[in-house]
Amino acid sequence: MARLEVRRFYGGVIVIALWLASFSGLYPQYQLSALAHQIIPDLGLTSSQFSGIFSAPMIPAVFLSFFSGVLADRFGPKKVIGAGLIIAAIGTCLRLKSETGTQLFVLMMMSGFGSAFLTANAAKIIGAWHPPEKIGKMMGVYLMSSTLAMAVGTGTTAYFPSVRSAYMAAGGGCIAATLFWIFFMKDQPANAALAPAPQPIKKLLAVAARSRSVWLTGGCLMFTLGCVISLTAFLPNALVSTYGIDPKTAGLISALITLGSLAGSLAGPLVCQKIGLMRPFIMGAGLIAAGGTAFAWQAPVGILMGSGLLVTGFALGAILPLLMSVPVLLPEIGPAYAGSAGGITSTLQLLGAVIIPTYVITPVSGDNYGILFGMAGICMVCMTLMVFLLPELGTKAGQKLSEHKQSKGLRRGVNPIQ
Repeated sequence: MARLEVRRFYGGVIVIALWLASFSGLYPQYQLSALAHQIIPDLGLTSSQFSGIFSAPMIPAVFLSFFSGVLADRFGPKKVIGAGLIIAAIGTCLRLKSETGTQLFVLMMMSGFGSAFLTANAAKIIGAWHPPEKIGKMMGVYLMSSTLAMAVGTGTTAYFPSVRSAYMAAGGGCIAATLFWIFFMKDQPANAALAPAPQPIKKLLAVAARSRSVWLTGGCLMFTLGCVISLTAFLPNALVSTYGIDPKTAGLISALITLGSLAGSLAGPLVCQKIGLMRPFIMGAGLIAAGGTAFAWQAPVGILMGSGLLVTGFALGAILPLLMSVPVLLPEIGPAYAGSAGGITSTLQLLGAVIIPTYVITPVSGDNYGILFGMAGICMVCMTLMVFLLPELGTKAGQKLSEHKQSKGLRRGVNPIQ
C-alpha cells in the first residue's frame, strides 16, 4: 500500500516535470503572436516569413521526432528529452541577440528541440506511471500546459515594456524547467515490474511503422495542428486589421481560444471516458471546431465572438489529448513501442503545423482572413473523416474486449481470474 501511494505521488511529480517542460517550450513561440505588430515591421518581414518564424520551433519535430521516440524506447526518455531541453533553453535565451529574421528563425528552431522530443514520448512516460484508464486524463492535464502557454503567451506578452523583456522572461522559464527535469524526472517507478530487455532499433521501427492506426492518428494530428497554428498565429492580427481593435485587446480576445482549450484538454477526456466511446466524441468535437474556426471570429465583437472562440477552443482542446493517447492504447503498440509510434505521429503532427499554415493556407489566402480561417476549418473536417477509420478505443470497447476474453476462457474451461 505504501509503495502504491509513493508511486501515485511521484507520478504527479512526473506530470509536473512534463508540464513545466511543455509550457517552457511553447510559451516563447506564442509570445511572437502578440508581438507580431512589432516584429514584422522591425525585421521587415512578410506574412509568410513571419508564419515561417512562428512555426520554426516545430521543424526539429518534423525531422527528429521519429528518431527521438526510437531512442527513448532504447535508452529512456529522461536522457533524450533532457538533451532537447538544454538545446531549447540555449536557443530561447539567445533570442535576445537576434537582429534579423534569419537569426530569429534559427533561434526559434532551436527553441523547439525540447518540445519535439517531449511530444513524441509524453504518452510513453505517462503510460509507465499511470494505468490505461487514466492515460487520457493525465494527457489532458499535461496538455493543459500547452494551452495555458498559448493563453499566457498570447494574452499577456503585449504588457511587457519591450520585446527584450518578453524574451528574458521566456529564457528564465526555460532554464527553470530544464533544471527541474534534470533533478526530478525518472523513466519509470523504482518498484515497477522488470522491464524487458531493450529491443533492437530496427525492430522498434518495424513494429510502429506496421500499424495502420498509428499513421491514421498522425494524419489526424497533422490536420488538427494545421488548424490550431493557423488560427492562433493570425487571429490577433485579423482582429486588429479587420475591426481596428488595439493589439492588447486583440491579444486578450484571442486568448479565449486557448482558455477554452485549457478547459477542453482536462474536461474532454473525462467526458469521453464517461461516454465510453472515443471515436464519436472526437468526430463531434472536430465538426464543432471546424465551424468555430471558420466563423467565430466573424461574429460581432463582444459576447457572441467571445463565446464562439471559447467553444472552438474547448473542442480543439478536447481532441488533442485523446488523439495523442491513441498509440499507447493500441494493443499492437502499448508502452513498449509508444516512443517509436509517438515519433511517427509527432512527425506528421508537426509537418501539418509547419507545412499547412506556411506553405498551403497563407499562400492561397494572402491577406484574406475569411479564406484563411475557412481553410483552417476544412482541416478539421479532414481530421473528422480520418477519425472514422480508427478503431474504437473507448472504455466501452475495453469492457467488451475483457468480457470476450473471459467468455472465451470459460468456454475453454479456464478460470479467467486465475
